[in-house]
Amino acid sequence: MCVIIDANRFAEAVAQPPASAYRPLIDWLLLPRSDGVAVFGGSKYAEELRRAPSAQRFFVKLVQAGRAKPIAGVDAEADAVRARCVSDDEHIVALARLSGARVVCTEDGDLMSDVRDPRLLARPRGRVYRNAGHRALLHHDAGCQRREARGRHRKRA
Repeated sequence: MCVIIDANRFAEAVAQPPASAYRPLIDWLLLPRSDGVAVFGGSKYAEELRRAPSAQRFFVKLVQAGRAKPIAGVDAEADAVRARCVSDDEHIVALARLSGARVVCTEDGDLMSDVRDPRLLARPRGRVYRNAGHRALLHHDAGCQRREARGRHRKRA
């Protein structure tokens, strides 16, 4: 699955070196033999990145490496799900719904409830990455954006 990194984890996850809890996640996104992809999008997420320059540089690096994919339509989807969310992170829920990503890296209890709510994220259900013990969550399924982000559907000349 593709992953979404919540802003409350930017400092620890993208630090140099990353906190040990996030080392498997960052390795999955950066190491040459891995196939990790992060998704991002929407005006609220863009503002969160602007307030965290190290995270902004990290995402630029991911995009350049083909390991991050911007998702369109997040703001409209966030408006549509806002009333059903417990958290103030409806943009994260919207991003998961639109991208197919079902792993969210967060420590926000309300967002964890939203991610695990089958009325918001189903088939497959949302899951939360919080520490290195959750490395088994770092894989892909048919619904995520990995193939498009990695360019595997390019036509050959």
